[in-house]
Amino acid sequence: MIDRIIENLYLSDVQDVLNEFRINRLKNELKISHILTVAAESIPVEKQIVGISYTFIYALDTDTQDMFADDLLANALMFIRTSFENNGRILVHCEAGISRSVFVVAAYLMQKLQWSSTKAVEYIQRIRPIALPNDSFMRQLQIFESCHFIADIQIISQCPLYKNWLLNISSASSARFSLHEKLSYSIDSTWSNVEYRCRKCRKILFNDKHIIRHRISTSRNVTDDEETETMDCGFGYFISPMDWMSLNEHRGKISCSCNEKLGHYDWGGRVCEGMTGRPCGTAVRPWIYVNQNKVDRIMKIDQNVSNPIDNIIIRPPKFPCI
Repeated sequence: MIDRIIENLYLSDVQDVLNEFRINRLKNELKISHILTVAAESIPVEKQIVGISYTFIYALDTDTQDMFADDLLANALMFIRTSFENNGRILVHCEAGISRSVFVVAAYLMQKLQWSSTKAVEYIQRIRPIALPNDSFMRQLQIFESCHFIADIQIISQCPLYKNWLLNISSASSARFSLHEKLSYSIDSTWSNVEYRCRKCRKILFNDKHIIRHRISTSRNVTDDEETETMDCGFGYFISPMDWMSLNEHRGKISCSCNEKLGHYDWGGRVCEGMTGRPCGTAVRPWIYVNQNKVDRIMKIDQNVSNPIDNIIIRPPKFPCI
């Protein structure tokens, strides 16, 4: 979804820039002239629209990402100002339109309107409710505010608050490479009467206690006095990190030990689109997704049962693989 933050400044996720059914709206309807990508990957040349100016800022949605280093924020703000100076319209996006792009847009509002970090983020959230910069980005916005909205690394590097923050993230950075091991669960650490196996090799992958559920509204035309009815989204399985997964990159595929692709992950998160007829829109972060068509749901009759004949296989309806 594309949201208009102020005149000529828009905010969205990456799908509005990549999806062939949406990109025509950028130039023809919204008259976008500039696109700023704040992400781990730039927009492929073949996906870029002729006549639109693109700029890419490499940034991860992690607690150790320094947005002042290498003048990342300074360059992003300069590109936004350049767009306005040329009477253009700019779209700022990241992967999900939740954290990185919101950080940049909030910084621009702070600099332009002399707003506090809290006021800028809350203003964006009123327009785009899923907006939620990570805690580290919020701290950097506070540093930006205390340094009188200066993003130049040569100047901000002398700021005591920035120096203290660097000391904190340098400690965190040394442990970053083992992050997913610290967060990971073992299939043997918990017991549940429902387990999920790879459909190809039958390996036990996770159980019901590892699933992270979110709910969607099933009510229509609900008034303020009425309660909203909800149900589980049902778009695949979103699960906790497991010790058999390889999650060392910012995003990637999730595969079983038999090399069967099961799903994908993104530490920066994504927006769940739901299913046909049941749209969702929930921001899921981190995004650790397993396709329902790749696993079997096994209902165990008893904890001590070892005979697979005594277990019940429950397969969901077919859903498209993504």
